[in-house]
Amino acid sequence: MRTIGEIEKQNLETVRKIRAFAIISKGDVPQKIGEETFVIPSQSNPEKRYKVEHNGNWTCSCPDFQNVGVHCKHIQAVEMYLRLKDKINGDILEFKDEFETDEIRCDQCNSNRVVKRGHRKTKQGLRQTYMCKECGKRFTLEPIKHRKATTKLIALCMDLYFKGLSLRKIADTIFQFYGVNVHHDTVRVWIDTFMGKINEYVNKLEPNVGDRWLVDEQKIKANGDWLWS
Repeated sequence: MRTIGEIEKQNLETVRKIRAFAIISKGDVPQKIGEETFVIPSQSNPEKRYKVEHNGNWTCSCPDFQNVGVHCKHIQAVEMYLRLKDKINGDILEFKDEFETDEIRCDQCNSNRVVKRGHRKTKQGLRQTYMCKECGKRFTLEPIKHRKATTKLIALCMDLYFKGLSLRKIADTIFQFYGVNVHHDTVRVWIDTFMGKINEYVNKLEPNVGDRWLVDEQKIKANGDWLWS
């Protein structure tokens, strides 16, 4: 049976986990300044920063950790950040040639007589290039051409934008997690450009509908009159 002191300690840790999640959610990503040393801004005074270190055990320079000795919200935030970063590096958002398949076809003549032919140096590193034996075209497997970032990175930026993050927070998140320095205005250009292309595509679609509508509490105009369903 747990003692009152153990229950109170567990409750404190739960509260700190909630506050740590709030820190990460608002975009205050811990900044790594050493092998296992991070700085994270204070929530009450953003200009003040606390140092979180791991040397066998986690420590934090904030008064909460110094006085109480349990894992404070800053330590919890760093742990969440590291777990999230490990997860992202292992899932489909990892920057690799995920478009590479067993059968690679030329993006100009659609021939499958394709061979690897060197690499192209980009700001994100080397990308595999291919050459078509039919038409001689050299290409990479990125669907979006002539961009600083990969297709996955652009899609991720758009996803974060429509989830409510500001342009500057998106740019900061991309830099913290992937080490890619993207200006926030570049993110805006990506969103404007590709949302325009998405709208062009969607506007060409014609929904296949029947002669019956199933609606609930909708205002519909029929024969010039507005009706509530």
